[in-house]
Amino acid sequence: MRLRVADSGAGITPEVLPHIFDPFFTTKVGGGGTGLGLAIVHRIVSQAGGRIVVESEPGRGTRFDIFLPRVEGAAHHPERSLIAAAQGRGEVLLLIEDDAAVRRVTARILEQAGYRVTVASGGAEALALTGDLPAPPDLVVADVMMADINGVAAVAELRRRHGPLTALFISGHPLDVLGRHGLDPDEIQLLAKPFSADVLLSRVRQLLDRGAGAPG
Repeated sequence: MRLRVADSGAGITPEVLPHIFDPFFTTKVGGGGTGLGLAIVHRIVSQAGGRIVVESEPGRGTRFDIFLPRVEGAAHHPERSLIAAAQGRGEVLLLIEDDAAVRRVTARILEQAGYRVTVASGGAEALALTGDLPAPPDLVVADVMMADINGVAAVAELRRRHGPLTALFISGHPLDVLGRHGLDPDEIQLLAKPFSADVLLSRVRQLLDRGAGAPG
């Protein structure tokens, strides 16, 4: 099966084209992009056994052809019982993520799974929002590297104010980059970007089932 997406825009230069699926590669300046969008698409298509063919010329637009394998017969979903087990039970989650697209998609995944989600676009907003919550969140899902306050520092301050909180940190940065910022991945619960909805929900459920005082 082929899915084609094309535009008539500015196109992509030959120098940039080989790098468009590289994580964190972006031609946008001033923090206008994270370089994760096409990397996530490429990973999803590859995991499905497909491939992406790109054709582009400066001034003549870009065309993406996504080829996916055809499946014969009825769909088989052996993981459905695992997905059902990972569903929410009305727990309140605080999502701290400064990338608007990632924040929107992650919040939608969690809400559709049965969680009540409060979203914050950064550490400072999260600290301000929690003052209006009737009770501390059952779980904090926080991006690690953010422009104002990094996720680990924000969670540390939330714990100082509200007591023990369970936290799941998410990051698209390599472990060595996190280490250079003084963060030890072995001491926190970390989920690498890009992640699938199933993996996110499974990790969230595992941490919630441990109890409100779980480390991480």
